[in-house]
Amino acid sequence: MPEAAIPSNQLQANGAAPRRRSALPAASGNVYIANWYGNDVVVYSSGGASKLRTITSGVAYPNALDF
Repeated sequence: MPEAAIPSNQLQANGAAPRRRSALPAASGNVYIANWYGNDVVVYSSGGASKLRTITSGVAYPNALDF
């Protein structure tokens, strides 16, 4: 966004444009990653901090997940 488009009351004290904030997650549940080449689905904890499990049973070339 060009600085000219930012209202002056939204500028920081030093006159700089405000920093953009990171996007917040849409949900707080686990993250499921389909791995086409590995023929599995990897499940990570919310935020991706740790791997919970790998699903291989009944999985063949996953490219999308539907819940």
